[in-house]
Amino acid sequence: AQAQALEALFGGTAPRSAGENTVLGAAGRDAATDGARSVAGDPNTTVVEKGTLTRDILVAPEGNGRDASVATPGQAPATTPPATTPAPATTPTPQPTPQN
Repeated sequence: AQAQALEALFGGTAPRSAGENTVLGAAGRDAATDGARSVAGDPNTTVVEKGTLTRDILVAPEGNGRDASVATPGQAPATTPPATTPAPATTPTPQPTPQN
């Protein structure tokens, strides 16, 4: 049932691109097994639970944090203000177009 669902959603095995075929050919692996694109959802695929730390890193704001900063040797440390979420730009209120 899972294989049928994947077939319905993704259309089966994804064809290899010309670039992928070239790289595999250069590596002597013309008959390499299909990649992850074709085995998504396979119950035998090993996955790793990365936990909340990875999520926290991915959603962290850009720039120096309150506890750390980075500087290139020989240069003064950057004075980056704390990252904030930018406010959305204001948009003008639409005005009706006069009819002739």
